[in-house]
Parts: sequence; structure tokens; C-alpha cells
Amino acid sequence: MVFSSEQAKSESHPPVLSYWREFGARYVTALCTRPDGETSSTITHNPSPPDGELAWLALAAPPMTGAEYLTASVLQALWQELHIAFGLELSQSKCGVQEFLKRCNAAWNLVGRVHFNLAENRKDGAAPFAFLATYTTRLSAHAKAQHLPLGQALGEYAGAANKDRLLSLLLPVQRASESCSWLKAMAAATIRAYL
Repeated sequence: MVFSSEQAKSESHPPVLSYWREFGARYVTALCTRPDGETSSTITHNPSPPDGELAWLALAAPPMTGAEYLTASVLQALWQELHIAFGLELSQSKCGVQEFLKRCNAAWNLVGRVHFNLAENRKDGAAPFAFLATYTTRLSAHAKAQHLPLGQALGEYAGAANKDRLLSLLLPVQRASESCSWLKAMAAATIRAYL
């Protein structure tokens, strides 16, 4: 399932296969937001989506054999089974999580990362360009990175349950800002805007 979420996303598939591939992609996306350097011996848990989201996923399933038995708890159990299978694959690869995912499909290396983009700013003649900080939340059905403004990460990862994901996302920005004065100023201004 993990690999089916990564391969040939541009191909058209039956709804049932697309559904399960999307479920696998959700799992891999959650892995992408984990801290770098984790290995099969250090990655003990990959938090599943909230129960409400799993319930919605169960209701959104296409017609298929056994769909009447698909519930949030069944999806939760499948998530855990997927995690066990991923752990076995990871231990056999003898590398970290991020390196393993990169080997499977380089596009996954972009998910859960912060990007700084130079954008045209037509409204300000004195400053015709501006930096836009985004983060990649997932891959599209065609394996293209989906970017959102970095400020949305604060809302998406709000709460103690997602603290590790938020820190994993922002730690590289903090490290880079220590040696880059313009990034340090931009990060400080962003933090002030959200406090």
C-alpha cells in the first residue's frame, strides 16, 4: 500500500484502488513530517488521523466488497498494520525514514518541508518582489507538491498532539536563520505577527 501511493500517480485507476492509494499516501505524508534521522529502531509510532477524520474516510469509501464493515476503528487498525509493515521495510533498508522515502520516490522528500519562494509583488512599485514562505502538505494525484502558506502550519499543527510535527517543520528554518540574516529577520517578523 505504501508503494502504491507513490507509483504512477498520473495513471487513472478504479475508485477502490484510488481510495486505498490515498489512504497509503496519508500514511506516507504523516511520515514525511517526522524529524530527520529516525530509523526503524527509533520510529515507534506514526500518529493516525483523528477519529473524526477516519470516520469521514470510512463514509467516503467507494462501493466495494466489505465496505459495510469499514469503520474508523477498522481504518485505525489498518493504519497500525501499515506502520508495522513500514517498520519491517525500513529495517531491511538500513537507512533513515527520510532517505528510505526518497529512495521510493524523490517527490516524497518535498512533503513536510518549508520552501522560500520569490514572488512578484505588483502592488508595491518600491518592492516589486517579496519572499513567500510555504510548506508542502502533500502530493497531488499527479505527484506534484502541494504548497500552502507557512502560517497555515500554525493552525494545522496547533495543539500538543502535533507539537513534534510543528517542530520538525520549523527546526530547519531556525537552523538556517542562524547563518542567514535576512531569513532571521523574516522569521522574527513572522513570529511577532502570530503572537
